[in-house]
Amino acid sequence: MYNHTFEKSYRFQNKHGHSILLYLDRATRSDLEEIIILQEEVVVSLSQYDLFEKSKREEIMEGMQAHTAYVLRDASRHVVAFSLFVFHNLGPRNLGNDLGYTLEEKRITGVFDTVFTGLAYRGYGIQRFFLWLCEEEARLHRIKYILATVSSQNYYSLDN
Repeated sequence: MYNHTFEKSYRFQNKHGHSILLYLDRATRSDLEEIIILQEEVVVSLSQYDLFEKSKREEIMEGMQAHTAYVLRDASRHVVAFSLFVFHNLGPRNLGNDLGYTLEEKRITGVFDTVFTGLAYRGYGIQRFFLWLCEEEARLHRIKYILATVSSQNYYSLDN
C-alpha cells in the first residue's frame, strides 16, 4: 500500500528511457499561485481550450483543506504537476448526481477532478501515477466508485 509519508521521491521514466526524480507532497496554500500559473500554461498549450476545464481557485483551496490536492515537485522545489481528488462531497461536484446515483451511492463516490502536468514533464506517466494515487486514497476513504470527465478530443487523458 502507498506510504503516506510525503516528501517521498518517485522516479518517472519516458518511452526513450530518460528518467526524472520528482517529489510528492500535499498541496498547500503556499503552492496556490504556482498551481494556477501551471494550469494556465497547460491550457494555453492545448490546440483547443475546451479540451480541459480549468479548476477554480476555490476548488483547489477546498482540495487543500480536505488534504486531497497533491503536487509533484522537481529538485528545485517547483510544482511541475498537480492533481485534485474529491471525496465525500454530496454537492454538485459529485458526478454521481449526473448518473442518478442514490444518496448512499453518492456517499461512496469520489471524483478524479483534475490533473495537469507541466509541458516538460509530459510523457513520463505522471497522469497514470496520479490515477494510481487516487485509487489508493479512495481505498483509505472507503470510496467504491471513482468518476471523472474527459473530453473525447483530449488524447493526453484518453491514453491513460
